[in-house]
Amino acid sequence: MKKLVATCLLSFLIIDSYAQNWQTKADVPVNLAFPVVVSLNGNIHVLAGGGPGGASKLHLRYKPSTNKWDTLAPVPFLAQQPAGAVVGGKIHYCGGGYPNSGTRLDKHFVYDPDSAKWFQDTKLPVAIAIHKAVEYDNKLYVMSGQPDKALFEYYDPNSQSWVQKSALPDQNFWYGAITSNSKGIFRFGGGGFGAPTAAAHAYNKTSDQWVSIPSLPVALHAASAVALNDSLIFITGGYSAGTTYNKSYIYHIRKQLYYPTNVMPFGTNYHSLVLVDDCIYSVGGDNSSVTGAETSHIMLCNPQYKWAVGIKESKPDKIYTISQSFGKLKLEFKPGTKTNDIILELTDLKGRKLSINNEINGILWEQNFNNNANTLYLLTIKYQGLTYYEKILPF
Repeated sequence: MKKLVATCLLSFLIIDSYAQNWQTKADVPVNLAFPVVVSLNGNIHVLAGGGPGGASKLHLRYKPSTNKWDTLAPVPFLAQQPAGAVVGGKIHYCGGGYPNSGTRLDKHFVYDPDSAKWFQDTKLPVAIAIHKAVEYDNKLYVMSGQPDKALFEYYDPNSQSWVQKSALPDQNFWYGAITSNSKGIFRFGGGGFGAPTAAAHAYNKTSDQWVSIPSLPVALHAASAVALNDSLIFITGGYSAGTTYNKSYIYHIRKQLYYPTNVMPFGTNYHSLVLVDDCIYSVGGDNSSVTGAETSHIMLCNPQYKWAVGIKESKPDKIYTISQSFGKLKLEFKPGTKTNDIILELTDLKGRKLSINNEINGILWEQNFNNNANTLYLLTIKYQGLTYYEKILPF
């Protein structure tokens, strides 16, 4: 029988610093300012925006399987700072400013990947530019921009109609980090280059109201965000007070807390984040002190996010039960489990392996877990070729 030894997690030794970090992928072929960037069918699509000679009609696609870019049917109209999102398996692309006069557009087209063609759809009610768009509730939500910074509306593909909703809570959604999941739409920061804000809000469709949530740890203009699932949102980059940030945070929706995670290899803003499978991609961006920032393309495939994006391990029923209470983390293994074959590992959201007690007393493993730290952990249980993941949240 193995002897039980307790260790306080607050005194963990970091064994493998930054074990998982950002990886460089094939650069975006052309420097495009403010393109629409979306994930569709396991690939990344980069659509138009401003090119070297003004607005572009380029439609680029990146295939993670080959690490290569190709070119698809060009976007049907020229526009600087358009917006778009994937709804119902199709790319919606709308609005923007006509080059180079700045005339706002009300155009709205849809790309069908099955036919590889663009189709005209119902025009925007108001011509708009510098706006944001996300998919939510199987609809295309469009918000902010010029001329109405508080505009909030959605397009329903079923009825092919636009519906105006309650005004945005402030006029700082320009260049905010905006994303969505099945729980709602979330906004972090924004406010403009000269006056960034740390404010954050979530949209409640039942009440048609935006609700304040805890502010960002720092005010950020032109950061980017992507929802990992219905619980966690990844936020990174941005600009504030003369600094272009490389910091990243995980926002836990239920606990309303921000957790520091993998920093980017360089600071950037005006970039786009998308999720493909269990990997986060950052496409493009801006940083005058970093050569190639505009066409940069990096990827973060962190195993700590596997549970976050809902990946299911191929395995039979768990060989254990897990509990957390009164400052203690406990695993109780099923009778008959060969505990000598079990390997336990604990990592934080930066992929750093932490020193823990690996001693199992009969079928019981316990660890003091007085976790007052502002972070999340991933517990990995390896047993006879099987791997189990457990997220460990603060008490």
